Amino acid sequence: MQTGAYASRASADAQAKLITRAAVRAGQPTPLVVVTTSASGSTLYSVQIGPYKDAESAKTGVAILQRAGVKNATIISRRDG
Repeated sequence: MQTGAYASRASADAQAKLITRAAVRAGQPTPLVVVTTSASGSTLYSVQIGPYKDAESAKTGVAILQRAGVKNATIISRRDG
């Protein structure tokens, strides 16, 4: 799941720090900042929580985090390979 994407590392770190307490208290994984670079060379810093074992677990995780005050949690799908 993703809770935000930012152009600056500082903004992503601040978001991750803000939601860490809520996530841990709600029994969810600790947020982490994932760095991606586009083909054009721009960098994006995404705050993500997971992975979850399946889509249903991710949906439950979103609902738990929303009740804990993390309103912008969204399920994302990551494909390896």
